[in-house]
Formats: sequence, structure tokens, C-alpha cells
Amino acid sequence: MKLISLTTTGFKKLDKFECDFTSGLNVIVGDNAAGKSTLLQAIEASLYGPSVLPGNKDHITTWGKEKWSLSLTFQIGEDEYTVTRTKSTAKLMSGDNLQANGSSPVTKHIEELLGLSAKDFNLFMQSRQGETTGLLTFGATALSRKVEEFAGVSLIDRVQQLANEEHRTGKAQADAVR
Repeated sequence: MKLISLTTTGFKKLDKFECDFTSGLNVIVGDNAAGKSTLLQAIEASLYGPSVLPGNKDHITTWGKEKWSLSLTFQIGEDEYTVTRTKSTAKLMSGDNLQANGSSPVTKHIEELLGLSAKDFNLFMQSRQGETTGLLTFGATALSRKVEEFAGVSLIDRVQQLANEEHRTGKAQADAVR
């Protein structure tokens, strides 16, 4: 997935915020309490909804504002998508085509597009301030399984197994011909 742009209104410290992401590495720099973590939360909430955010959901809205909204544009392969969210609505578009409407359907569609659940996104994509021990408490076996899952180890194992079977079958056929 490639992030293209993010627009926030009334979202925590990012009341009126817009950014365009560049290809490759994007570095987020700022003073303490400038909104760096909030930017990451805005991306996560855009993709998976506000329920993934820590803390009281009533504190999402910027102080003194009544509503918040997020709009994230991203690309997967050649396809570009825009997800928009508010407290009560969500919509996923690909060009002019509506892909999903409503918070749960949008989240489900994004999980399918990314092949990544909100929980796994949270686990592997960002380590929240003061929560780096979360990876350690996940458990060695469970963490190892997740790493293998994301690395495609089961697929590699299956390909290797099929190759071994083909090799044995071919060897047996060659031995039978001799």
C-alpha cells in the first residue's frame, strides 16, 4: 500500500491538516505534543475506524469543535482508493465507484484489500509510545506464527513440499524406466 494524501478536520490536535505523502520513506518530525502520534492515529482510524484508537472516543474531536472527519487516499497496485470517515459514517471509493458504505463494511473491505486486520496492523505497523512491550507480551509462539504468516512461510513450505513430491515422482519414474 502506498499512502498518497491525508486530510483531517477536527481530529484531535490535527484540526485542519493536510499532507501529501511522497514515494518511498516519509519521515515525521516535530516537537513533543506536535501531533506526530496523532498523524499515525489518523491513518489508522481512516483505515479501520475510530474503535481502534486508544482512550475515550469522546476525546477524538479537537477541543472546541463538534465534529471530526478524515479522508485518506492510498494506492494498492494500480488502483487508487479514498476512504472518508466521521464519527457515524464511512465510505470507500475507487475513482467514482463506491466500494463500500458504512463503518463495518468499509473496515471489512479495507482488511480484505490490505490482507491485514486492524489488530495485526496495530501490532506490526506501529509501536505506540510506551507500549513497545506489547510485542514482547504477545508471546513468542504467537509472535513467531504472525511473522511467519506475514512472510508467507506457509506458502513457501507448501511450494517446497510440492516440489519434493514432484522430484520423488520424477525420480521414481526415471528409476522405473532404467
